[in-house]
Amino acid sequence: MRIRTLATLAGVILLAGACTDARLIDDVSKIKPKESGFKANLQTEYITLAKAELDEGDIFDTGIFARRAEAAAMGKDVDPDILWDRDLTKKNKASLFKERERLMKALDGGGRSQQPGFAARAQAQFDCWAQELEENNQPRDIQRCRIGYMEAMREMADAMKPAPKPMAKALAKPKMKAKAKRKAASFKMPFVVYFDFDSTTISDMDSVRTLTDAAKAAKKGKSTRIQVTGHTDTSGNADYNAKLAERRAIVVDEALIALGINGLTIERSSTGETELEVETGDDVRKDANRRVVIIVH
Repeated sequence: MRIRTLATLAGVILLAGACTDARLIDDVSKIKPKESGFKANLQTEYITLAKAELDEGDIFDTGIFARRAEAAAMGKDVDPDILWDRDLTKKNKASLFKERERLMKALDGGGRSQQPGFAARAQAQFDCWAQELEENNQPRDIQRCRIGYMEAMREMADAMKPAPKPMAKALAKPKMKAKAKRKAASFKMPFVVYFDFDSTTISDMDSVRTLTDAAKAAKKGKSTRIQVTGHTDTSGNADYNAKLAERRAIVVDEALIALGINGLTIERSSTGETELEVETGDDVRKDANRRVVIIVH
């Protein structure tokens, strides 16, 4: 990776004599944060990223993340990646700048103080996403960082919602029998991720929520089998749609792996436009049919 200007490290105090390797990470990890809350969490998140880059042999980015962890630990203000010197495609640059604006609005709008854990994770995962997009050679890592960022943003937004007004006390529901409880716990809820027309991109918070809920259900139930099936609507060529459905299934498969699911438990398939959620004629665009269905067993 090319060497960026030192401007990206402005305001960061470098550890004297430390090398960009495991020793630097160890030294930064031992620094007691001067401030609790957001900056302490940011130190932890950046150390995690530094370790991941070191494991991949990326010494340069190991140093970048380690020194950002150091700055946060020492009480310095550390903002998300400024992006200006990253070598990105026009499309990726536009997407990242838009997300950075949204991230800064959430951080400046109380995220740092009210939800320091989620805020720090969102910032670190955004930086991870930007770095992986610039390298652009590890699709699974790009997906992992992107989903991690979007999930942290969702968690932060949900946690900062005003508490609902108290409602009249509802009548107590009858307690379920033990047998009924066991049956409810084993119920297999299908999770559905929807896609825009001719798209394989997971882009909205509802889709991220669905993916994370599916991953949580699989982990909680210690699932050994997860079915992932891709679908399309009937618009366009049937052969093209068969491939599009397969690509959608792959995206969801990789997203689940990025969320900690063992890939060996995932059974991936696709049906193209042959199994519609809502029956239509040929060459009809229908939102409900552009989907990937996840069934956790």
